[in-house]
Amino acid sequence: MCRFAPNLPNLSAASLTQLDLSENRLCGVWENYKNSQWVQKGTYDATGINAIADALRVTASLTTLDLSFNKLGPEGGKALAPAIAGSASLKQLVLFDNNLGDEGEAAIREAVKDKEGFELFI
Repeated sequence: MCRFAPNLPNLSAASLTQLDLSENRLCGVWENYKNSQWVQKGTYDATGINAIADALRVTASLTTLDLSFNKLGPEGGKALAPAIAGSASLKQLVLFDNNLGDEGEAAIREAVKDKEGFELFI
């Protein structure tokens, strides 16, 4: 799991505009290729994605966030959605390969539906 995630809410004082946290095991799950197949490893833990959501609620400068390949799952998508909806600065969100499922994806899409010009990549 990403060890700096609990410190993310402190980003509010920074002028960070782009953040790439792709492939960081934010929820404690990843995949390894073994014997010609992908095998899931780890145990799901929402601590990392909840810290990201908390940081989004307080940062006013972040415009681009890439959380691809973190296996966020439906729970992660639903945890992020309110923070994304409430972020005035975020304009682009990249969520490739996160196993959001129908519920997680629907929550994210609902969160950005009224954000004109918002770029969402799932």
